[in-house]
Amino acid sequence: MTGLAISAESAHNGKMSKDRDATLRVEVKVREKPPNPFKWEIYRGNEPMWIERAMHGYATERDAYDAGQAALTRLLHHEALNKSKP
Repeated sequence: MTGLAISAESAHNGKMSKDRDATLRVEVKVREKPPNPFKWEIYRGNEPMWIERAMHGYATERDAYDAGQAALTRLLHHEALNKSKP
């Protein structure tokens, strides 16, 4: 299947930790058959393997992208909470 990037705004800068300092990004790809073919995937830096992805498909690229951005926000928040624990 062919992957689709959803414009330049799909890149999101997020710092994880000092030893894993890399840019995170959301990409939307066609991974299912219609009516919900689009899935979001979160990648770190130039790594070819996603670190998190949607469990189900979305009807539009925009819906998948918005859900991916929400997942990225949760991931960054979770990492920040773990980092603040002694």
